[in-house]
Amino acid sequence: MKNDREIMNSIRAAIDDCTRGIEEMPSLQYRIARKAKGEEPMAKKISGALALAIVLFIMLASVAFAVTNGFGILYYHPEQSENKAYTDKILSLNQTWEGEYLSATIHEAVFDGMKMSFTMSIVPRDETDPIYVIPRIRATANGKALNTFVDHAGGLYMNDGFWIPCMEPDLAYDYDRIGVDVMLTEDMRTFAPTAENVEWEITFDVLHPEWPIEYTEEDEPMIGEPEWTDAEYAAYDQQFADACQAKHILLDRAAMLGSFASALASWQDPAEDMPFIDWFEDTLTREAFSMKEQGVFRFSTEPHLVRHAKNPVRFTLPDGLVAELQDLTVSVDTVEIILKITRPDSDEPLQIEHFQSWHVALLAENADTKLLGGVCGPDKDGSGLLYTAQWSINGPTDRIILLPVDTGLSREFTELNGKLPEAYQDEPIYVDLE
Repeated sequence: MKNDREIMNSIRAAIDDCTRGIEEMPSLQYRIARKAKGEEPMAKKISGALALAIVLFIMLASVAFAVTNGFGILYYHPEQSENKAYTDKILSLNQTWEGEYLSATIHEAVFDGMKMSFTMSIVPRDETDPIYVIPRIRATANGKALNTFVDHAGGLYMNDGFWIPCMEPDLAYDYDRIGVDVMLTEDMRTFAPTAENVEWEITFDVLHPEWPIEYTEEDEPMIGEPEWTDAEYAAYDQQFADACQAKHILLDRAAMLGSFASALASWQDPAEDMPFIDWFEDTLTREAFSMKEQGVFRFSTEPHLVRHAKNPVRFTLPDGLVAELQDLTVSVDTVEIILKITRPDSDEPLQIEHFQSWHVALLAENADTKLLGGVCGPDKDGSGLLYTAQWSINGPTDRIILLPVDTGLSREFTELNGKLPEAYQDEPIYVDLE
């Protein structure tokens, strides 16, 4: 029996057979497109083949919507819609778990060799009765556990849990459309790609609060807000200790449970050999919450080809800085670079401030790129700075182009398909892939 993706591929093939030659008739393409959008009535007489194609098109759309709830991988990552190497690997899972407190469905998933993305929806049974969900995403290859880190989840705190319904004041969340990116990682900062098949297990522990819920009157200062004194921090922490004594759950303004859990544990850190999420759940469920049920999803993925830089790369930056490309990893949809930044002519330790005056833009020949994020911090041995950044890429390439630029100019470098911006006057760094 065919699976959902095989059914859709068969329908696409049938449509291709019925509509062969339409690409040579732009006016017909235009009219069909307008009709599909409800802008124009169709002619009274159409060929039997075209009528069949329209029926099949509607069938295809219906099947796709039923499988993904209208929120598949390409809705979440539309930039990959023309990337065949990526779309061919999308899995139609449509796995649903029905629990007492919620139901959850994972619609689609795709793995690029170092990052797994999936889309899902969650439906609570009773939105007036809040629950706290602690997810765990486990990956294994050939029986070996791999480190995972949720890099993006559309606003959900997938690494340590989330409320249903959203408990953050003045904020709503659409749990029916959740897109998640999960990194295989060494240290939550760099990818750890694998060329092996990966077995995935996603679990959701559903916790129910047993104590009444309250909110802090004020929260720790955000970036840019006036810093607190030690006495103010102590008073803030005391709120959570008092709440534990009174058997109340105290939330901060982001509805996070970190400070409350620390107070429950009398401010003692977890044991070194105990994962944080296990300590976190164990602490919460001692008395304040009860564990009610667990949803489990399992599936396997095949890897894509992951490529690296062919040769070592080293270049200079302003202020006497030198950059050495420690790693460049390219999958079908992601590029990651790791730069080691040093200042050979000075024994003074580099500070983060040395990084703030420049930036590295990245282009790819024959593909579009978009910066996803970057982080800079001291190297483990203190000999310099490590700059790690990721970009999305929507097609195959054999060459990456690095452009060191002044931070104030970096937003101008958004040209695509490997075209250098006219404003760029320095020598670009070309990195060929093996």
